[in-house]
Amino acid sequence: MLDANKRTVGILTKSDFLKKVERQLILVDHNELSQAVQGADQVEILEVVDHHRIGLATSQPILFRNEPVGSTSTIVANCFLQHGFEIPTNIAGLLLAALEIHRRSQGCFFSGVLVTDVVSQSSLLLIAAPDALRRRIDYPEAQPGVYELAGIVSRKKQLLPYLIHILRQIAIQR
Repeated sequence: MLDANKRTVGILTKSDFLKKVERQLILVDHNELSQAVQGADQVEILEVVDHHRIGLATSQPILFRNEPVGSTSTIVANCFLQHGFEIPTNIAGLLLAALEIHRRSQGCFFSGVLVTDVVSQSSLLLIAAPDALRRRIDYPEAQPGVYELAGIVSRKKQLLPYLIHILRQIAIQR
């Protein structure tokens, strides 16, 4: 095997290909073997990260993180935050892509999450919505689908009236 500079970093022989590879598995967004990849019942399951009902029995103790939230993305994001790690932009984008999958699967016009910083008295609105709605949000868009809402700290008293106003504008245009 060669590295990027074409230096030898290892040697593989025929016997290396004949060695049994011990596979291990982490189940994410499900915990039933009937929903897992083929052969999951024959490998060691190390961990489960899920938000569905529990339907798995293991032969040994494992890390089993199951929380009653709307998406496994929420659990993954919480893991980053609990350990003090900033979520890299590419991973945050993948986690937010669940807000869009959920919206479509539920037949909703939009779905969103408001993350509020009470110290700075501002919030981030993460929203999965058609362009017709997103174009009408007149707050700065920090990145696609993420808006900086300075001065907004209440979902009920501030955000909801704002979104209802936007939805009425869209309904009038139709």
